[in-house]
Amino acid sequence: MKKIVAIILAAGSGTRCNTEIPKQYVSVAGRPVVMWSIEAFRSAVKDVETVMVINPETETLWLDLCRKHDFQSPRLVCGGATRWESVKNAIMSIPYCQETTVLIHDGARPAVDACNCQCKALHPLTQSFASVPANVCEKGAFM
Repeated sequence: MKKIVAIILAAGSGTRCNTEIPKQYVSVAGRPVVMWSIEAFRSAVKDVETVMVINPETETLWLDLCRKHDFQSPRLVCGGATRWESVKNAIMSIPYCQETTVLIHDGARPAVDACNCQCKALHPLTQSFASVPANVCEKGAFM
């Protein structure tokens, strides 16, 4: 049985954002940014398993936000010292299954919608081993 796992990276400190809390937890349109990212994958991909990589120091903040917004937290994995280590920790937490598709998304980037999750992330994988979806804009591309 094919398994799809969405890894949401949310372990960053967000220091460049100059806010009291990391930017992935800042409220946009009534709820934390990262919740929009998680919800996009949950609504777009049937039976997706979501894994959120967090900084252990923000776990209490995250769980409080989940209670406040009546939001079911994905399975949590501790981030590493670098983004690479955080991705590795998340991938290593996924039980081995030969037919697993892993989607990786930056949780502080909420401008992902259901169509992007399905069309740009899943469709290319039916024709190749790996895919990097991006949205084209006037000044280049962003993920």
